[in-house]
Formats: sequence, structure tokens, C-alpha cells
Amino acid sequence: MFPYRLAVLYRLVLILVIGYACTSLLTVNLSITLQYWLQKADAVYLAAIIAILFYLTFFIIGFCIPSLKKLSTYSVVFGLFLFAIYQAIG
Repeated sequence: MFPYRLAVLYRLVLILVIGYACTSLLTVNLSITLQYWLQKADAVYLAAIIAILFYLTFFIIGFCIPSLKKLSTYSVVFGLFLFAIYQAIG
């Protein structure tokens, strides 16, 4: 019973922390990218709306993936991918 609770707690913390980090990186990347096509305020609003939808999707998918190892790997790789994009365009 105790390892199951730790697995659920790990999954929840991973989704909340890594999901928040990925969402913030996505917001920054989108706001920088969208400024080329939209006005600055519109780009920020659109990036925030997309980021909220992304965080909701990340949270739901985080509980749909049964393996903690795969979830951890996918989350960290996606976070590093967003960070690499941020370094490239930021």
C-alpha cells in the first residue's frame, strides 16, 4: 500500500513541477515566436491561452501513461526540447 501511495505522489509531483516548467517554457517560446505575426499584447494572450490548454493536456496525459519510467523520460525529454528551443530563439 505504501509504495503505491509513493508512486502516486511521485506522479503528481512530476506532473505538477515538470508540467509547470514545460508550460512556462512553452509560453515564452510562443510569445517570442508569435510577436512576428501579431501585436505584442495579442501574442502574449494567445501564448497564455495555449499554455493553459497545454498544461491541462499534460496533466491528463500524465495520469494516462501507466509506466512511471516512461512518464519521467517523456517529461524530461520534452522539457529539455523546449529549453533547447528557448536557447535557440531567446
